[in-house]
Amino acid sequence: MKIERINFGELHNDEHFQCQTEFKTPVEEYPAEKLKIEELFMKNYLPLYAQEDESILKIAKNSFTEARENVDDPEFTLLILSISPENLI
Repeated sequence: MKIERINFGELHNDEHFQCQTEFKTPVEEYPAEKLKIEELFMKNYLPLYAQEDESILKIAKNSFTEARENVDDPEFTLLILSISPENLI
């Protein structure tokens, strides 16, 4: 097994959250008690994880809401890019 360092400061929000999810899932499955991190995991990590999840959802909703509100504006342009495998050849 090779261990690589990750600089969390360089990750985008969704990448950071995905990394946290990939940590959280196996800890919940193992579980945290066996790893002897139950108190830290339950009292500290999980509330922060929930806050990050809520923030990511707010960002996603705000982006979609903003785009939806601007649809009737004649100055608004929505670019939809569709790529299919045939277009890549």
